[in-house]
Amino acid sequence: MTLQFSESELSLLKELQRNTSDRDSYQKLTTLIMLYNKLSQEFIAEMLGVDRTTVNRHFRSFQSASSFEDYLSVHYKPCTGKLSLEQLAAVKEYVSLHLCSTAAAVAVFIAKTFQIEYSESGATALLHRLGFVYKKTKLIPSKADEALQEAFVASFRELEKALEVDEVILFADGVHPQHNTEASYANLLNKSLINSLSISIGTGY
Repeated sequence: MTLQFSESELSLLKELQRNTSDRDSYQKLTTLIMLYNKLSQEFIAEMLGVDRTTVNRHFRSFQSASSFEDYLSVHYKPCTGKLSLEQLAAVKEYVSLHLCSTAAAVAVFIAKTFQIEYSESGATALLHRLGFVYKKTKLIPSKADEALQEAFVASFRELEKALEVDEVILFADGVHPQHNTEASYANLLNKSLINSLSISIGTGY
């Protein structure tokens, strides 16, 4: 008796497991995670302090759901189903247009906009449901113009070719880069754009 989950699904299950205060929900989530790790029903039952019938019931309950999202919507209502379709669309638009580095920031937006409270784990579940993933951004120099850079390289190659034997090219650093700049994480919707998303570090080129 084993289960297969995607990386994002497993991450969501663990997030909900860490944050739930309901014992029954904790047992169900932990059962799914332990089955994913190919642990036996006997071991799971002993660790959770239940019998094998309970473990089997949790497994069959998940198996009977039409999808992973539907299972969560049925058993973990605080994580999904609070918002209308229009409100969900508004949340999706907000996160798509703003760099939301945490699920808590999204929960704050929902509370201020719709007066509906979400926990951080609930907001995490909602973001997964809307198709967002949590990825690290890349750093690039600010105001970088690829066309101008390519033109500079071409002119520099021509300059190199024209140098006399005793001539050299010297470079001087006229900028002051910010030290210890770090890329942060953000919720991103379009997975095809994840690799192209970059954050400026404030050093002009």
